[in-house]
Amino acid sequence: MIFKEIDFSSENEELLATIEKNCAMAINARNEIRNAERLLSQQKKESVVERKAVSNENSGVEVKRDDEFEDMIKCFKADYASLEDGFNEDDLFDLLPSKKSYRYKDVLLRLIAESTKEINELIEFSNEDDTTADDLLEIKKLIQNEQRKISLLKELLNKKEENKDEVIEEKNSLILIPTTGGNIRVISELENMSIEYMPLFKELFDSIVDGTFKGLKGFNNNNDLNGMREVKGNGVRVVFKRLTKKKYAIVTAFIKRNNNNTGYQDSLRSKVTDFKLIQDKIKNNLNNQEFMDQNDLYVEELFNILGEEEKKPQFGKKDN
Repeated sequence: MIFKEIDFSSENEELLATIEKNCAMAINARNEIRNAERLLSQQKKESVVERKAVSNENSGVEVKRDDEFEDMIKCFKADYASLEDGFNEDDLFDLLPSKKSYRYKDVLLRLIAESTKEINELIEFSNEDDTTADDLLEIKKLIQNEQRKISLLKELLNKKEENKDEVIEEKNSLILIPTTGGNIRVISELENMSIEYMPLFKELFDSIVDGTFKGLKGFNNNNDLNGMREVKGNGVRVVFKRLTKKKYAIVTAFIKRNNNNTGYQDSLRSKVTDFKLIQDKIKNNLNNQEFMDQNDLYVEELFNILGEEEKKPQFGKKDN
């Protein structure tokens, strides 16, 4: 659905026909938004039983699932919005949550609605009096980009339903970040915590590895922490940063006891600042096999601390 470029030098009858056609497409776009919203509403109804079951597992702690979903979707929306003209299918698929995530379809439907809304706004902008020919060409490219996103997402939604237990996906890699003193920060942090917290942290690390991202939340409204994400549950947190499509830097892990703890905020900002100083160096080493082999050993040590000695994740493969 691409609107027709308006030629103001054409005859009145042809000009009016073009404007009417564009307006009709704008109406269709609004209908698409309503349809996407209805699909999302239906999907929420279908998954309400599963969400309640998950909520009941949280030791009596009340969780606002809608708020949690909004936190999650903000992370995916940021990467989704950054997909520019010429992106390939893998660029889109790699930023989506795992198919094993119980909110997988909700995320896809929400992103379709976001693209449809963007198309509608672009069409309305194209009909403004001060829109130039160059503006129209750029708007056309942007609309085509959003339409391609929608098409690919609909393909995923229409694929034959798979058994979640049979879904085989490439696992994400954990890249463990050192302190300024050279120690691996997250290992040092966990070694100083009570062993009773290890199963809780293991669940969070596992969710990063398998792409389900338990309790995912971004820090997009905080300039010092912009781009950082956290997974959370039962009072424990792991803060990380996406480095490449399948590699995630682990910045810090901690127990959060107070939402208004100034000391916690200052400590987190300090650790993120330290990470940002070496972020480029870390990314440059992701194709260095010696670096990745050493990282494998650190990851193995991490999972040993978490209580899974028999499982030795192998994350040292280079990106293609």
